[in-house]
Amino acid sequence: MDTPFIPTTQRLDQVAWTIDQRGINAIPAAALRELGFLARSAGGSQILSDVLVDTTAPTVARQRAYGRIATLLAEPTKPNCTPRAA
Repeated sequence: MDTPFIPTTQRLDQVAWTIDQRGINAIPAAALRELGFLARSAGGSQILSDVLVDTTAPTVARQRAYGRIATLLAEPTKPNCTPRAA
């Protein structure tokens, strides 16, 4: 049975290292699809998710999509601290 991909900061760093050392095609397609799904669930762009899993997209575009998605998933929700006029 496959275990689900849980995007902890450490796991995201491991994926980034693998992409750097062996290329994005070294990451299983199922893991990339799961990341895309998680990113969309977290409010990420459908386009980024599509580029990430598209094997015909340029490698650099897929790598950048991964970077944006990893940042979204690793970043804790920021509270809205914008000052408002009284």
